[in-house]
Amino acid sequence: MTLEDAKRLLAQGHHEAAKDLLFDLDNGGQSTAELQYILGTIFHRENKLAEAVERFKRSLQLDPNFTDAAISLSIIYNDTGHYQEGKQIFEQAEKSAFRKPGTPTPSIVLSKEISTKHLEL
Repeated sequence: MTLEDAKRLLAQGHHEAAKDLLFDLDNGGQSTAELQYILGTIFHRENKLAEAVERFKRSLQLDPNFTDAAISLSIIYNDTGHYQEGKQIFEQAEKSAFRKPGTPTPSIVLSKEISTKHLEL
């Protein structure tokens, strides 16, 4: 089974099966930034914020330029009153977005990505 299989399960509404597969992949040494991000998103939806924060941090350790993980983490920090941490992570996301090819300005990209993240979360 692969990360794509887990994403397919999520899309089909099989959240527990997808989560189990993600844990199996993670424990089997197949962890990626995207896998950690997806687990973080699942935990956030389950209102398990400490677990979500840990997974988003792991995602950023694996890929410091993973903008979605940085934005998601900054949202949790801001929503829980950890404004300084949220600001630091947001600035990291802004720098990452600015480095993406074809990006006119970070603020345009981030405003769209942040809106999308809020809607998803």
